[in-house]
Amino acid sequence: MNASRLPGVPSPALLTMRTELRRAAVYSAWFWVMATAVVAVATAQYAPLGFSFIGYGRQAVAWFLFSQAITLVAGSLRIHVAAGMTRRSFVRGSLGAHLVIGFAHGVVFVALLQLERLVHQAAGWSFEVHDGLDPTGTRIGVLLMDFGGSFVVASLSGLLVGIVYQRVSGWWGTLALPLTVGPLLVVLGSSGGDVGQILLGGVATGQIGVVAALVTGAALASAAAFALLSIRAPIRLPAV
Repeated sequence: MNASRLPGVPSPALLTMRTELRRAAVYSAWFWVMATAVVAVATAQYAPLGFSFIGYGRQAVAWFLFSQAITLVAGSLRIHVAAGMTRRSFVRGSLGAHLVIGFAHGVVFVALLQLERLVHQAAGWSFEVHDGLDPTGTRIGVLLMDFGGSFVVASLSGLLVGIVYQRVSGWWGTLALPLTVGPLLVVLGSSGGDVGQILLGGVATGQIGVVAALVTGAALASAAAFALLSIRAPIRLPAV
């Protein structure tokens, strides 16, 4: 009998999702402890300059999530299949977990941004978010879409990169990086600000509708490509 149909036993996809969320919670806790410490030190030294230090952390969070997602494919797919579960359940569980992980980091990011803003207000300092759609840091919905969306795309892009390396040789996987990582780079640059100017030269940046469309498209494309490539992924050590 399929274990997923036994009374009280979660489905394989839900088991995968729970396992990945638990693992991510440990890594994320360490990440945010260190990140908060760095921001606290920077604020104590340079806060009168009047800009958000948390706001500059978009790149750090995104690439942390990107790397974490790659390790999932490298380390978990073989274990999942060896335990008698299907690749389809691995896809569903992984996508579900990394949607939650990405958006949860967006929530934490925005919460810390609000705390930082309140500290600046209490001290009488000015406050500006240089890398984002809302320089004032007060529009919660826009901030969640902007930062949370980019973190979701980072996680999904990491899954896609990981499965491409699993499917093909290291050389082909590397040559495919412009396709697998390209959407993430566009999303990271689409909000305008200092980082947007560097990544995209300010082209089509800073417009809420444009950013929302790019985030949605990049997330759907990455998720669909990951699902399609995972169905017949070989069970072997990752190509290097």
